[in-house]
Amino acid sequence: MTTAIKQVEAPTAVVQSTSILPGEARQRCYVDAAPNSPWLDAWRAEGRANIVALSQTGHFAMLEQPDKVNDVICDVIKQI
Repeated sequence: MTTAIKQVEAPTAVVQSTSILPGEARQRCYVDAAPNSPWLDAWRAEGRANIVALSQTGHFAMLEQPDKVNDVICDVIKQI
């Protein structure tokens, strides 16, 4: 995973709204203001991605909070 992330040269935003709880239930839950996961930790280690947490948002963030998702996309486009 980190090898692939290191190859990304374009401006990047990682939008996280839900996570899977560990254990057998593997229940989806909302993330808080500073979510943690191996995926996000790998992006943080590279220090090049803008990590955005959308709290109280389900799996389809682009449908539930389209204005916030569009703002994130616009911010990435401005960096190109």
